[in-house]
Amino acid sequence: MHVIPEARLSIQPIRAQDDTAPPRSRLCTDGQPTDTIVAGAVREACVGSDGCYLLFMTDDIPFEDMLHIHLLDSEMQLIESAAIGAPCASGTFRSLQLGDSGAVSFEFMGGTTWTVRVWDRPRGHIPFFSDPRGVSRELRLRSRLQIDGAPVPEPAR
Repeated sequence: MHVIPEARLSIQPIRAQDDTAPPRSRLCTDGQPTDTIVAGAVREACVGSDGCYLLFMTDDIPFEDMLHIHLLDSEMQLIESAAIGAPCASGTFRSLQLGDSGAVSFEFMGGTTWTVRVWDRPRGHIPFFSDPRGVSRELRLRSRLQIDGAPVPEPAR
């Protein structure tokens, strides 16, 4: 795994029609816009390995920031996405580390280190049970993304 510079893969935030729409962005490769649109407004990091890319993006919404994890193929087409976050929870993406085993670790929310692994082919995934608290994604029985972490609930305000 290696970090992909912003000059290679960047984003163009898309202006929402109203304030209730979640932030989205268009992907750009080498400065040229693509047809791929993903959730998120701020590019936090991107790593690549074996012809795939993991793009980490946040919404830039204080006190309700979500971290979107997008798996892209070599043509920058979206394969799969997941999100980490919860209403009224905040997080800051930091401490990105690339592991020898192809895992990517980082801190975001919940006082924990999160780890993402990308499998070369989809594996079994049980909705509502396979992911830790705070992770959301579309319902699917097979997934190429494995997300691990043990978030600590935030204290009541």
